[in-house]
Amino acid sequence: MEFETLTVDRDGPIWRVAINRPDQRNALNWAFHTEFAQLLDIAEDDPEMKVMTLVGNGPVFSAGGDIREAAQGYIDEAIASGRPKHQVPQLPRAWYFRKFLISGVHGYVGPEANLLLGCCDFVVAAEKTKFSFEVLRGGGEGFTSSILSMMLPMRVMLRLFTQGSWFDSEQALNWDYVNRVVPADGVRSELESWAQELAKLPTEQVAASKEYMHRIYELKGLSNIVGVGNHNSGHGGSDGKEFYRLLLEKGMREALKYRDDGYSPSHSQV
Repeated sequence: MEFETLTVDRDGPIWRVAINRPDQRNALNWAFHTEFAQLLDIAEDDPEMKVMTLVGNGPVFSAGGDIREAAQGYIDEAIASGRPKHQVPQLPRAWYFRKFLISGVHGYVGPEANLLLGCCDFVVAAEKTKFSFEVLRGGGEGFTSSILSMMLPMRVMLRLFTQGSWFDSEQALNWDYVNRVVPADGVRSELESWAQELAKLPTEQVAASKEYMHRIYELKGLSNIVGVGNHNSGHGGSDGKEFYRLLLEKGMREALKYRDDGYSPSHSQV
């Protein structure tokens, strides 16, 4: 299997997958979403496959959504470039994956990448990993809040989605948002240890258990929450448009400088 945005190492019941856009800080573009959904379909149909591990190549796990790809649409219509205008509210394909999906993160996890983590069964994090929602400062929106609203405390969610805050891996562990925090050079070995143990479990029972557990959260309201943000966009304000104009005209460094101007770094942490 060859993909533009992913590398895949198939080893019997364990498939080791990496987001492979290190020059773009593994930003999740439309090609990634398409290819990852295709990969999940292939894996689900493979009777030998049991566990998929997911990491990011390069210095960070993922910067989040590819805002450079989406920028012009936000400027013109307050909707990401390429995003279907008549999108049906739905959870990501990964939420419905019936086998184990576990992730190892390091460095930085941007907003849309956190939505991806919400679909993972278990997460191992490197020490000092930063889980960021700072996109709100640049005119972003809280559409990634659906699954996370079931995982994080209410006041934490409020800080993240009104102030554009962030938290680190130790805080994430305290909230059970991640399962383990390890030194940066130990993430992949810890992930491999989890994968080896999970691969011993019977596939049909795992699928049934995941479906049962996910259905509980859907009935709690997750299926209704997911539509929030599908069409109500916060990208249409003047601040948001200016951020994306700077991004396209002067580059990411100037756009981030504009976005973060006046904010206290110490106060931004949840």
